[in-house]
Amino acid sequence: MLSGGLSFSTSSQAMTITKLESPAPEQVPGNVTLNFGTMQLFGNMAIIRGRYPNPLGIVPYRGLWSMNLDKGLPSLAKLVDSQTPIPQGIGSFGSSTKDVLDIFAYTQVAVNGDNVYFSFTDMIDHQSGVYSVPISGGAVSMLFNQSTQKPGAAPGTFLGTFSFDSLNVNGSDILAVTGEYIGKGSFKFDTSTGTLSSMFNQEACHFRPAGGIPEPYYMNNNLLTLRATSDEYFSKNAIIAGPYSEMANSDPTCFNLSSPYIIASEKDIVPGTESNPRTFDSDAEGSGILTPYFGFPKIDAGTVVFSGAAKPISIPGIIGTNHDLWGLYSSTIDPDRKICKLVDTQTPVPGGTGNFLPSSFQSPKFLISGDNIVFTGASTNPLDLLHPEVGVYLMSKNGDSLTKIASSTDTRAKAYLVSFSGNHLTYGFSAQSE
Repeated sequence: MLSGGLSFSTSSQAMTITKLESPAPEQVPGNVTLNFGTMQLFGNMAIIRGRYPNPLGIVPYRGLWSMNLDKGLPSLAKLVDSQTPIPQGIGSFGSSTKDVLDIFAYTQVAVNGDNVYFSFTDMIDHQSGVYSVPISGGAVSMLFNQSTQKPGAAPGTFLGTFSFDSLNVNGSDILAVTGEYIGKGSFKFDTSTGTLSSMFNQEACHFRPAGGIPEPYYMNNNLLTLRATSDEYFSKNAIIAGPYSEMANSDPTCFNLSSPYIIASEKDIVPGTESNPRTFDSDAEGSGILTPYFGFPKIDAGTVVFSGAAKPISIPGIIGTNHDLWGLYSSTIDPDRKICKLVDTQTPVPGGTGNFLPSSFQSPKFLISGDNIVFTGASTNPLDLLHPEVGVYLMSKNGDSLTKIASSTDTRAKAYLVSFSGNHLTYGFSAQSE
């Protein structure tokens, strides 16, 4: 349900803050106990990941729901769940064996007009695809799947283990960055014509990380940003951004350090370290297997926001030093770009204990709206030192006016962001990790 309605002012505008909680069973189609998980907002429509009890087994049903934030729970509608048959596929979107993997936790979602588009990959029955469903619920349709002929020079169909790593809607196009174990591909699907075509000139890139998987990207009003891979050293990353119309003729999913579209790379000094300069760590293998230090960026009105880490300080005689400095940073796409620190592991947590923990900036969750940014962060929980406190925080694009909106010391809680549009922020906490 929608609750709260807390209002307060930032340095730039008055904000209305709303907390979203899981509904009572009688408010859910099918009269089930639905636990909300992570959510995404498209305009005033929230696309919700959730789960509800399976009376036939211990593994819960999972799926996607939509809700018009202006109308609240009466507009809640099921889009697709574990029991929905896969169009032109095998079985449903989550049999008891598939659902153990929580397939919908990795589903990519996009909205355009009256339709919701989502990706699906089933590693058990080797099928994958992109599908559409009316935003108020209805029949699910397949747009393209593992049996679809790939466009461009590469012959054959998509593999059943092909992963659709991000979906973006730009005009009538569905833009799908995809990857498979062998080969590579970035494709767009035109919903007005039903045609699938290549998005970039991918032959320009000589190297790919881990089996040739291109990076997911983010588009906003024809501006493109992504974490790109070096065309010389596949283990190096950079943040790039620019107009899609200019970048489509090349392959922006890889780069060289002379590219005019680079926003941040290993050459850049991390803001806040000027007195003892440290540069960004661009290692693509990062803090874990294939976990880069640069995080996926987002762009809004020419401002790019991304996460990153400074290269560790080398201490003579000590092998394997830890990365102590992580943060969230911003820059612009103009020629005079300057990287600004928004918040990092040296920033005190407002209304909390100590500084933000590194986990706040490892695959961070954040949204941009106008002059403000909202993100989820982690800090030391004085009541339970083994489990961090999670919270939702608001700040301006230049890093000023950092404010805590809410936090939870529940060791099972996971903060999520639903919407940040204009001056209205909606957030929540899932009772258990989804």
